Amino acid sequence: MKNSKTAQEYYNEGNVLYKSKKYDKAIECYDEAIKLYPDYFEAYNNKGLILFDLKKYYEAIECYNKSIAIKPTSVSYNNKGIVLFYLEKYTEAIECYDKAIEFDATPCDIYNNKGLVLFKLKKYTEAIECYDKAINLNKNFFEAYMNKGDLCLTLREYEKSIKCYEESIRINKNYFGIYNNKGVALSNLKKYEEAVICYDKAIEILNLNKKYNKNIEEIYDNKGKAVIKQCGNKFNNEKYDEAYTYFEKGKLDVLQFFLISKKDKRQCKFHIAKKLIKHDNDYVYKEFINNIIDKDKKEKYIELYIQELYILNLLFVNEDKIAHYTNNQTLRSLLIDGKDEKFHLHLINKLNDPSEGKVLKDYLNEKTDSIYTNKGKDNSKEDLMTFVGSFTFNTDSLNQFRLYGKESAEKEATGVSIIFKKDFFNKEFKLISSNLKIKLSLDDNQNKDLSSEISTDKEEKLTLFRCIYIDPKTNKVISLGQKEKYMLCRDKGIEKEEEIRKEIEVNNDILQDVDEKLKDMQTYIKNNLKDDDNVDKILVDLRYLVKHVAFKEEQECRLIKVLNAENDKNKIHSYDDFHQLYIDYIPLSATNVEKVCFGPCFSNKEVYEFELGKLGIETDSSNHPIATF
Repeated sequence: MKNSKTAQEYYNEGNVLYKSKKYDKAIECYDEAIKLYPDYFEAYNNKGLILFDLKKYYEAIECYNKSIAIKPTSVSYNNKGIVLFYLEKYTEAIECYDKAIEFDATPCDIYNNKGLVLFKLKKYTEAIECYDKAINLNKNFFEAYMNKGDLCLTLREYEKSIKCYEESIRINKNYFGIYNNKGVALSNLKKYEEAVICYDKAIEILNLNKKYNKNIEEIYDNKGKAVIKQCGNKFNNEKYDEAYTYFEKGKLDVLQFFLISKKDKRQCKFHIAKKLIKHDNDYVYKEFINNIIDKDKKEKYIELYIQELYILNLLFVNEDKIAHYTNNQTLRSLLIDGKDEKFHLHLINKLNDPSEGKVLKDYLNEKTDSIYTNKGKDNSKEDLMTFVGSFTFNTDSLNQFRLYGKESAEKEATGVSIIFKKDFFNKEFKLISSNLKIKLSLDDNQNKDLSSEISTDKEEKLTLFRCIYIDPKTNKVISLGQKEKYMLCRDKGIEKEEEIRKEIEVNNDILQDVDEKLKDMQTYIKNNLKDDDNVDKILVDLRYLVKHVAFKEEQECRLIKVLNAENDKNKIHSYDDFHQLYIDYIPLSATNVEKVCFGPCFSNKEVYEFELGKLGIETDSSNHPIATF
């Protein structure tokens, strides 16, 4: 029997099904409406909304394009802009919002959406203008007030952000996010008690709506941090224990705790870390320390492990403009040839420093007479194989250009500096040995084999850590990997003297803190774990971040991956000429490369500039003085 429904009826039925979240049936109705009336642009638009909800973003864009081709409207351009925003295609999203405004300049949500994109592009002044236009069109548009508040929070204009959040709360008292963000602003103004009140209100709202469990965890963590801050410089066991209860409700692990409490007192960190440590999933704690039967020995290992975590959180790097120096052939294979080539981490025993992995051990044992030669133990024959990706804070360094990426031994400064965005690295503090399981010597009456497959084959970004430079002759911590002052001036602008001075002060504070904590570790091992065979393996995450002072000009930071030689052999590869072993990291692309800087003597620069330009990658040339022969 012939179907007697009209296109309009199918469209209306699709709308009802969409509201009921019966997406498949709603799409069928829109498709039937389009069959009967191919120019039904509203049906294409609403079908796009469903596909967006289903996270089928490119299919949604196709629907919006068809709708626009039939009849361009403000609604369809706005919806397409939203999808492009989710796909991080910000320039295209702005083009859509501008088109939407051409058709109808009154909808406040379009200006709000455009503001969000400009915020992502760090065009803050333009973003605020958009939020203000949205607010002028609708004085009760709480999202625009909230988004403007978030922008002011990012700019550290805390008083302004609080005023925006209060306006947003005036309109909508039942959105948890506003209270949470207002609490963050108040905490930054050191109004911790008021911040706690805001976090409590956010938690109250979320407890009535179980849909947002992950959000409530973040708010508990923020509340715990505010409670710690209330203590000021005074040690307060009662407050620390209260903060711990909130961190536990927030399911905060010990690594995250160290990261969010960077500026808190050492006593506070250690007090809470010892409580949070039971949630740690790193192999050192979960598979080794946690299985120790002797309570006294277990406590000693926990103390050492927390000392290591404290130092590692100081070394954690999360910033833009980190460089890797290499040659033109590697540049071509990684970025230009289009083979989706992955960045390589190399086996550490083939690097140019024969003291790798030994400097920390000698420092902790207070040995000053070690002789480091290229005849050191071959890491490739150990149960554990350590692979390293080397980077530096200095994106245009003559020292690095002279050492690395040379076309030949006679031709210096012929390589390139590939400058990365921070999303090439893991933005979270994660241990080098995460998910690794190995053999460790336990109590005398135990020898438990903990070897097994390492994690999964899923691509995983690694955390970047700065290196520590120690002089083995004096057994002193000399410096950390950091950006030279001339590079700070270039990056920030020489006129920003106060910002540059503060960053140098921060780096000096970190160095002082690392020096102090390594001395504490040295003393602790001497008094509690001297000649203990397991100390080296407990400190596996720190071992290859400590380097000989002779290499301090490299200002290095590192990605490190430790693999099990037997269980992970399928992940380990060799080059065609068998000169080195390596493992794959992630591919390079225009999304994670900030710029490519050519060395002073780089050949065929114009060709490379053209090819990289086609990929949307910016280029620059070093002008360091160097003689060419």
